[in-house]
Amino acid sequence: MHFSPTHTLCFVRREGEVLMGLKRRGFGMGKLTGIGGKIEAGETPAVAAAREVAEEVAITLQPGRLRWCADLDFRFPLRPAWSMPVRVFVAELPTGAQARASDEIDPCWLAVQALPFERMWDDGRYWLPGALRERGARWRFQFAADNSTVQLASRVTAGAARR
Repeated sequence: MHFSPTHTLCFVRREGEVLMGLKRRGFGMGKLTGIGGKIEAGETPAVAAAREVAEEVAITLQPGRLRWCADLDFRFPLRPAWSMPVRVFVAELPTGAQARASDEIDPCWLAVQALPFERMWDDGRYWLPGALRERGARWRFQFAADNSTVQLASRVTAGAARR
């Protein structure tokens, strides 16, 4: 299966916690999400993910140190413009780095073992636990008419490391 991501997510980890953000505006406003966004022309997915982390929470990551953990294909039949292929990475928090809020994201550290899935997009409960353990996989999600609830979730394949 060919996969061409247009967006990225990155989950920064530290000692049993993961950095997520409360979206302040735009797509997903009011939900907890990973840090990420669109891949710009000329960027690799890892470079885009590192750039988004720097822009949204002021943490500098080296793209070569990001580790692939999932490819996600989101489909919104009633809002096709929202459909997107997303490459997901994990990274360790660099020594001395601290997350800062931006106009788009209010960062928060959450215990990996107690993630509040009810405050996230509905798909997170399917793939995020495995991704944070770096059990890479490709998933396809189709959202229901409410554009919020997963109607169909399928694990397409376990995957090999990607950049």
